[in-house]
Amino acid sequence: MQHEEPLESRILVVRHAKPVVDAGRPSREWDLAESTRDDVLSLAARLGPFDVDGIITSPERKAVATAGIIATELRLAVVEDPAMHEQGGEAVPWIGSESAFHEAVARHFARPAEVVLGNESSDDAVKRFGAGVERARAHYRFPLLVGHGRVMSGFIARITDTHPMQVWTDLRMPDAFVVDVQNKIWRRI
Repeated sequence: MQHEEPLESRILVVRHAKPVVDAGRPSREWDLAESTRDDVLSLAARLGPFDVDGIITSPERKAVATAGIIATELRLAVVEDPAMHEQGGEAVPWIGSESAFHEAVARHFARPAEVVLGNESSDDAVKRFGAGVERARAHYRFPLLVGHGRVMSGFIARITDTHPMQVWTDLRMPDAFVVDVQNKIWRRI
């Protein structure tokens, strides 16, 4: 149901908490590390003062679990939207080395119109995520979106005219940002 009030120009964008990495399973199936629950509860407390009226999450398990903890604390329901999933889909291969993964992401952002990592370009992932943001804004006055590092970094960078590697290299798990889509600014919460 669409809201009647004027659109808030800000959204909250949350990166999922730290998962249990299992190289034998697709990353979309990774669960949250139990040790991160307190981190998500702390983040939820910081999100409380915002007047969030809807939580939309990626269908990936780590994002759904992060969103669920936040939703419980904020007393809101969670809606899954495939537009929030990570860039590249299941076609992103396991890259065991942190430095090799960092290099792959740097190549991905350096060539945003090309499919470099997985089965989707950075530009296409940003368009998909942006369409999900607009759907959320059509239904909620102040939505909170739970997603993933590369797609969030590309989206925030596009909105704020920032380089996506600058955003991505500074991300935490979990992390949260207020993004003002009209004024093109962002800040960490």
